[in-house]
Amino acid sequence: MATSTGHSGRRTAKDIIDQAIRENRWRERLCLLLACVVVTVGCSVLIYGAVEGQPAAAIAGAVANLLLWPAILETRQIVQENKALRLLEYPLSQAGSAKADGEMLRDVFASVFLGKVHSVSKE
Repeated sequence: MATSTGHSGRRTAKDIIDQAIRENRWRERLCLLLACVVVTVGCSVLIYGAVEGQPAAAIAGAVANLLLWPAILETRQIVQENKALRLLEYPLSQAGSAKADGEMLRDVFASVFLGKVHSVSKE
């Protein structure tokens, strides 16, 4: 895989963020695939139960369709993480002081990936 490393051999923020997003893509696609499989199986069982007059099968199909929501929520979280990574690209490419950048990264990481919000202390 070719990356633009510049003169010093260092990878740019864009290279690192692009790699992280590529690594997240398989999780996103897996969640979408599982959602499609769950809905297809759930609807098939629901229809079969309704046509054959088997309420237990129809209920099982309906319950299977409820499993769609965790896959959708996980996919949504992955997309939000990818957006957050992409939004970090510009500030990281404008590297300032290491301390300020570290605080900004800590706060963004905590709010996006851990679901917590920390305030950045102003210097």
